[in-house]
Amino acid sequence: MNTNRKKKGALFLALILIFVIPILITVFILKLNSDPDLSRGTIRSVTLIYDNEEHDLDEKTEVDYFVFLAQSGEAIEEPAMPLSEYRKCEIVFHKANRDVNYVFYLSDSVHNCVYTDSEGKLFLLSEENATKLLSNSTLGGYAISYASYPTLVFTQGGKQFGAKKIEGDWT
Repeated sequence: MNTNRKKKGALFLALILIFVIPILITVFILKLNSDPDLSRGTIRSVTLIYDNEEHDLDEKTEVDYFVFLAQSGEAIEEPAMPLSEYRKCEIVFHKANRDVNYVFYLSDSVHNCVYTDSEGKLFLLSEENATKLLSNSTLGGYAISYASYPTLVFTQGGKQFGAKKIEGDWT
């Protein structure tokens, strides 16, 4: 009878090893990839959404760059200017079973670039990282806005006269 108990105990232990351990490993992996923290789990690709266009990035160096950028900010309470005055660039990090969204707010100044994480917390980019982001080739000209063309103004006798715009052909 003692050997019967040992056989049942060994069978029970084998069942636990066969069924419970893989379930625990699966739950751990799912939990890791469902975490909004970018340092936990695997980021498969990144999508940049700006100017009503989507740009998919899957090269490891580009993905790593944006992961680093999204973890490099300093927490702040409020931005230097209202968020509506920034150019918005959404960055979607694609994990195994979840997308994590960050929104970058770009300004012309490297002192004012901010972003929000997936939980809505606001962060300020360092000058160095803002410079890298604003000059990023993937974002192209979207990251920098250009001032409107200057207008020609003549001043004579305290009065100012603006030059009228006309069309013509340059030769």
